[in-house]
Amino acid sequence: MKTTFICLVFLLIAPSIWGQTLLRKNWRYQLEDKPLSYKEVKQLYKSVPQALQQHKKAQLQFGISSGLLLVGGDYTGGRIGHLTATGELEFKQAGIGLGILALGFASSIGLNKKFDRAVTLYNQRKAKKTSFKWEPSQQGIGLKVSF
Repeated sequence: MKTTFICLVFLLIAPSIWGQTLLRKNWRYQLEDKPLSYKEVKQLYKSVPQALQQHKKAQLQFGISSGLLLVGGDYTGGRIGHLTATGELEFKQAGIGLGILALGFASSIGLNKKFDRAVTLYNQRKAKKTSFKWEPSQQGIGLKVSF
């Protein structure tokens, strides 16, 4: 009974022991508690094309949303500055700035999920490297586990 329990526990934790796990916390990446630079993360993703593709999509979405937020904020801030300097508000131009800001916020929805999906795809590929097979024992009655 003890042997069976130990074997089951070993089989359950073995993939996490040998598989390197990539983590993303607060826009920073870590591999086995070692911080990674952006170039190192891209090199890791090159070994998993699906993860690299998902990461590129997330980067594109991040760039678009950041650009829209920057332009919308700049335009709206300019209209606010004009209001404080002259006392007159240009509703049409202020509405354009707020609309661009709204587009920036809308395009940033789901951004973290895309980055996290790339990490998940990378970790799944790494976990599949370890495999187990149950085979009949060559030295008598029983089963053996092959890695």
